[in-house]
Amino acid sequence: MNPTMQAFLTKHEIDTDYEIDDQDIIRSPGKFEAEHVAILYFYDAYMNGDTGVDWDAPEDDNTLVFEVTNDERKALDLPNRYVLLFFSEQGFVYLHHSDEPRPWCSEAQPFEDLKGDCIN
Repeated sequence: MNPTMQAFLTKHEIDTDYEIDDQDIIRSPGKFEAEHVAILYFYDAYMNGDTGVDWDAPEDDNTLVFEVTNDERKALDLPNRYVLLFFSEQGFVYLHHSDEPRPWCSEAQPFEDLKGDCIN
């Protein structure tokens, strides 16, 4: 993990006691496996009461949208304006990033049905 990212996560008291590869991907087994290390920061924000951007999600939706600040973007090496956390029924948490707060092709298409072509 690059020193700027490590310092940012440490400053925000984010536990980084995971096996993280040189591309900042979590390799430890568990709910964050194979996700970018930035997921730890946004998941911590969620666990501390931040529910992200209010985007009129359906009641059964399990997606949170966070607007990324310039400081977060630089420190966490994120290319886009929004981060989406998706919570699977199996307990995994996935991170996607986009320049749109609702990056799926149409509102009728559930997030979990995405093939990746709707996300920047």
